[in-house]
Amino acid sequence: MGDLLLPAFEGDPPSIPRDHYGRPLIGQPDGKPIGYTRTTTISEQLADTRALETWKERQVARGMSQRPDLVLAAQQLTDSAADRKPLNRLTSEAHKQAGSGDKAANGTLIHAITEAEDRGDDTQVPKEWKHHVATYRRMTEGCEHLHREQMTIHDDNHVAGTPDHISLWPQHHYGKRKRRPRIGDLKTGGVLDYSIREIAAQLAIYANAQWLYNWETEERLPMPEGLDKDIAVIIHIPQDGGGRGRLYEVDIAAGWVAAQHCMWTHQWKKKKVANLTSQLDFGDPLEEWLRGRILSLSTYPDARPYLAQHLKPEFGSLSTGINLDLADELVEVLEMIETFCQAPFPERDPRTPTPKRKKR
Repeated sequence: MGDLLLPAFEGDPPSIPRDHYGRPLIGQPDGKPIGYTRTTTISEQLADTRALETWKERQVARGMSQRPDLVLAAQQLTDSAADRKPLNRLTSEAHKQAGSGDKAANGTLIHAITEAEDRGDDTQVPKEWKHHVATYRRMTEGCEHLHREQMTIHDDNHVAGTPDHISLWPQHHYGKRKRRPRIGDLKTGGVLDYSIREIAAQLAIYANAQWLYNWETEERLPMPEGLDKDIAVIIHIPQDGGGRGRLYEVDIAAGWVAAQHCMWTHQWKKKKVANLTSQLDFGDPLEEWLRGRILSLSTYPDARPYLAQHLKPEFGSLSTGINLDLADELVEVLEMIETFCQAPFPERDPRTPTPKRKKR
């Protein structure tokens, strides 16, 4: 082994260009790149979110228990709209304190090491990962990598993703089946029970891509001839398993059926509420707007004393009705409280005309 340290490798290409959503930018015939949805974003429609959510809750609890200052800060906040950003920052700090990002960083490092192994680079492998690397070598012995970290794209669905490799495995992996290139992916998490459906869809999207994509030249290249669309390979080496690994064949024919449902679901989630609903009016629009404004302010603890002080009896009440003859005066009072409490009301006054959009 040489003395090259990981994960930084000389000659590594710069990051793939991405849009502000983090999507890879894929060149188009008209010269204007488009952000393609990441393959993992599609397959995550199948994720077992309960396991992830409970893990996040445990991490916040662990992080808060180690940082009394975070507990004290949280006690000063509520779940009101004004406090949500500060609370989000506190939970992020708690996650950091609990080391939530450590496993992701370790997984990235193991991927970098194995990628260097595949390229034949001399690397200085950290002591704690030597068993993992040795296991990876044994598991992939005799494997011919046709492509490594080569992006695949679906132009029809604007989806892009990068499998770890596309490879020909030794004949004994295929049994009596024809030796064909297969998608392969390294996984370093714990048990696969919660994520295997998601992984099957992910690898199926890679295998059924329309093109390989060279992001540096924006060139579309044909997928490997005879690529197996029924079976892919998972190389599972849990980072906390002491270097013990397993190889799995995964049914990506079934995964592709699921993946197509995922793509449909992803598009469905992008539909706007305005295209799915139409609001039915009830009561006087102005009175309902004022009621909504008062109720919105009542959710802010800082605003409640001001509502009690400045809402005069002659304004009416939420239960008996609002005196619309005093609507303008009531609006001034509500605007004053909203400004002081930094709680703007988003809905437009129904008495104002809808602004016309300028034609482009």
